[in-house]
Amino acid sequence: MLIYYCFFCFFLRFRIDFLVIFHPFGCSLHHTFKYIGVGNYLLLSVEDGHVRKRLHIDIPDVWDKSCEKAHQLFYDYVKFILTRTNRYTKKKYKDDPAIMSWQIGNEPRAFSKEQLPAFEKWLGEASKLIRSLDKNHLISIGSEGKWGCEGELNCWGRICADKNVDYCNIHLWPYNWSWARKDHLQEDLGISCKNTKEYIDEHLEVCGRIRKPLVMEEFGYPR
Repeated sequence: MLIYYCFFCFFLRFRIDFLVIFHPFGCSLHHTFKYIGVGNYLLLSVEDGHVRKRLHIDIPDVWDKSCEKAHQLFYDYVKFILTRTNRYTKKKYKDDPAIMSWQIGNEPRAFSKEQLPAFEKWLGEASKLIRSLDKNHLISIGSEGKWGCEGELNCWGRICADKNVDYCNIHLWPYNWSWARKDHLQEDLGISCKNTKEYIDEHLEVCGRIRKPLVMEEFGYPR
């Protein structure tokens, strides 16, 4: 953990500042949500070694009231990033035109239907915090769509409709989602295309209703 943290600090100080100068981009505030982001906040929020080991795989716990410390660690991280001053341009990230948008996470998930209300509440708190610190940049969730909301399209619609969220996201992975079988990629191409179109269309319908644009950030199909 310490090695990872030291590497992150080095990267942040000497690489991200340089990157922002030359490459307009959207920055995900919670990268690799399941395996690095949430897991690390949980691990850092408890002291007992046995509990730390259990929490590493018990991801849904992050939405419980008992994990307010994990939430606060994330909020502190958001504040640190948005108010950081670029050592080259001398501009705070919240004022830097090289940044297009902030994204709350890369594929945030509730991990269970029971946790959806708490998940939605957390996303609302996060987007509100970002907007309070930065009035200049766009904000998005970074969601896969209903796939990242336990199959609940209405949940995805609600988190995207938040007044502090400027545009919607979906990701599409037909193979990862078992629309295509490993040894039948060609045969399953038709059903994958059909499911893909239906997935896009149902999310576009929601976007039309809440009057926000849709960005398909990721798509992949094995060769």
